[in-house]
Amino acid sequence: EEVQNHPSTLQIRIAKKENITRHLSTALPDGGCKVTPQKFAEKDISPTYQASFPGSGARMTWNLVIALTGIAINDDHNHAGVGYDRVVAVKTHYPLDYGRYVEDDQKFRGAILLLRNPMTA
Repeated sequence: EEVQNHPSTLQIRIAKKENITRHLSTALPDGGCKVTPQKFAEKDISPTYQASFPGSGARMTWNLVIALTGIAINDDHNHAGVGYDRVVAVKTHYPLDYGRYVEDDQKFRGAILLLRNPMTA
């Protein structure tokens, strides 16, 4: 079976030379499906900042990134307690007062910036 033709499979590129295949769900015998859970990367990867103003869709984007990659996300407060080397993105509201600057951010490869009018967020 070719991966590209399976309806619940997504192939993405998470690094310049590395492709991963993500099975979004597993078919169940009763016709239902089971969504595959997120996990931490098996080896160190360069995460991406996911920066936004509160209320602009950070949680929705967090869930979409996890769904697309299957790799866990952390936040700037390191609530997952695993650091930033084995997550695909790090959610932050920095430079707001309760956002935190992440030390050692030269490992980060880029950013997803969510923009929304803060007056309507």
